[in-house]
Amino acid sequence: MGPFELMDLVGIDVGFEVAKSFEAQSFGEPRWRPSPLQARMVASGRHGRKTGRGWYEYGDGPHRPDDPPPPEAGGGGGTRLAIDGTSELAVELRRRAEAAGFDAREPGGFGGDEEPELVIDASVPARVSDLGADPAAARPVPTALLCADASLHSRGEPLAVGFHLLPPLAHVSLVELTRLPTTPDTSCKAFEQVFAKLGMHAEWVGDAAGLVLGRIVCQLVNEAAFAIGEGVGEPSDVDAGLTLGLNHPRGPVVWGRRIGSGHVLATIDGLFDELHDPRYRAAPLLRRAVASGCDY
Repeated sequence: MGPFELMDLVGIDVGFEVAKSFEAQSFGEPRWRPSPLQARMVASGRHGRKTGRGWYEYGDGPHRPDDPPPPEAGGGGGTRLAIDGTSELAVELRRRAEAAGFDAREPGGFGGDEEPELVIDASVPARVSDLGADPAAARPVPTALLCADASLHSRGEPLAVGFHLLPPLAHVSLVELTRLPTTPDTSCKAFEQVFAKLGMHAEWVGDAAGLVLGRIVCQLVNEAAFAIGEGVGEPSDVDAGLTLGLNHPRGPVVWGRRIGSGHVLATIDGLFDELHDPRYRAAPLLRRAVASGCDY
């Protein structure tokens, strides 16, 4: 169940009152500012399942179509695929690509006449040289860039496709993709096919640091760091709350360790730098964990 179905199940009016209560008790903490969309839904009587309509319409039939099944992995056919990066995400992508039949290597692993046919740059954070690059020096090979700490449009590569994934990838069956008006349709189709051969359904979303799922999950991890740092609970308490109380597949502390604190902080900082919204403020405990290289 996604966040919008969950809001409909709980009641959008209930969630709105909780948000207002948190903001009042925190004396206006920006992280707890209620959403104007919530206020609009409540004012219009769209409270969720109990009123027959919320984010979804609840009638006799299903309120939304079933999620599509993931494509069957395989069919890489030896295509030369360079996957850049040293993070767990990059390592898992290379393994998954090799299992799907790609000739997947780090960029330096190709040489001579064996130039890569496609490039996936999964570096976290993005290399400084990539940001604000000269558009005239666009990469000659179709490239997908990980949108973790920066949006695609801020990367200065007008022909690239943007993507985002969160490790662990063992059970991941969806990848988020984004594009610019200048991104060639051929590149978009090429990476849809690449990720389909990796066993992933592709969803095209708006451009932003972390795209959609990365924004949601990294904010959960960041909020967990705030809670632990402020003495609300121990890491095990926070994880138990989300796994047992909200049926999450893993708690935010465990998830943050799998994603990597650097990836999480890069996404939060990327959202803050681009949107200048104080709700995207990194928890001091998260920032200290990255600086010290130690988990909390």
